[in-house]
This record gives sequence, structure tokens and C-alpha cells, in this order.
Amino acid sequence: MKILLSIVLCISPMLFSSVSMANDAEKSVALYKKCGMWATHCLKREQEKEFISNFGELAFRDKNILHLRLYSKNITVSISDNDGEESFAAYTFLDLLRFDQTTFYVLSVTWYEGYGVVLVNYFDGTIYSINSIPILSPDSKHFAVASADLQVGYWANTITIYKTANNTKNQIVVDFQHSIPASDPKWIDNKTLEFQEVSTSDHGVTLHYTKRIITLTKDGWKLRQNKQVSS
Repeated sequence: MKILLSIVLCISPMLFSSVSMANDAEKSVALYKKCGMWATHCLKREQEKEFISNFGELAFRDKNILHLRLYSKNITVSISDNDGEESFAAYTFLDLLRFDQTTFYVLSVTWYEGYGVVLVNYFDGTIYSINSIPILSPDSKHFAVASADLQVGYWANTITIYKTANNTKNQIVVDFQHSIPASDPKWIDNKTLEFQEVSTSDHGVTLHYTKRIITLTKDGWKLRQNKQVSS
């Protein structure tokens, strides 16, 4: 799904695996006192300053509004947080994704319940919502997104491979998608993607991981049936 806008955006549910809390116990306690249940998000926002500094004037923040400069330089996409408790949404700049012949800003988004990732096209401002951090293929022609939620059901259980649309390099489309709880996608080469199928036992207490392989054939992407289980 894509949404085109030029001023302020608030997108609905679906981030990036949680960033570990600081090792220093005293700093962690102080962070929780300051931010309460949003402590992990606060740490992301602190790290965002470093991420932004790596890209000069391309991105900058004004309090709860993140500004992203587009290719034309005189056009800016502004993305605003929502501070409401149940409608809470906070966006954090992570990186630039140089995909095929275009470039995307990568943002994490934290909701009151759940998380996701937003891609903003650097050239035209088109915005896409995806389930997790995109994993780029070696030739930058595809990226994979995996998500698994076997407990609370906030996110889709899917493995998805995206490519650029044939008619324009500024748009992305789904090239392959399979409904399956998935995590840890890794490209073996440009035509082979490995990921872990996630399952549970003991009423959800124990997680199991099964290595799965997707390959690109003359007929498109195919999920191999052979499995290798680990816990």
C-alpha cells in the first residue's frame, strides 16, 4: 500500500526489532523514570540524533516533527508524532535505503500496541508502510521483509519480497508473498533468500525455528518444501 503526501503523516499499526536498553543500569533506571512505558522508544529517539548526523541536512527534527528533504531540496515531507495514549504513534529516522535506481528514507514507527517500518521515497515523497526492516539483496534489486506474531496478533505472519514496479523506478510492488510466521531473512545470493519459519509449543511458551529457502526460478519465486528444524 502506498500513500502520497507532502505535509503531515500519521500511519496506522504494524518497527523494527526493539533496541536493547543501555548496559548501564543507572542510565536505564533514569530513562524509565523519564519516559515510563515508552523507555525503549526514548532510547531510539536519542540514537536518532546520531543517525541524522550521518546524512547532513537531509533529515532534521523539530520537537515531535521529523522533516525529510526530498530530491528537489525545496520540498520537505514532515511526519508528526501522535501523543495520545491509545492513538500513540512515534516515528524515528533510521537510515537511507538505496534500492535499485531510487532511494528511501527508512523510519521506525512505534504504536501504542505494535510497531512497523515506513519507507519514504526520496524523489517523490511516496510513503509505504511495511512490517519490518527491509533486507536488501546483494544486487539491490529486491528487498525482503519478514514478520511473525504468534501470540497477540498485532502483525501479519508473512514473508514478502519487494521489487520496483516495471513502469517506474520510484514505486515498489510485491514480487512474492507467503503467509507464514517468518523472521531473520538473509540473502544467500540474488536469487536465493533464507529465513526462519517460527512456530510454538507448550501453549506458546517454547519457540521453534525452521530454516526455509525461497528461490527465483523462470516461473518466479518458489518456496522450497524441505525444512531444517531448530529450537
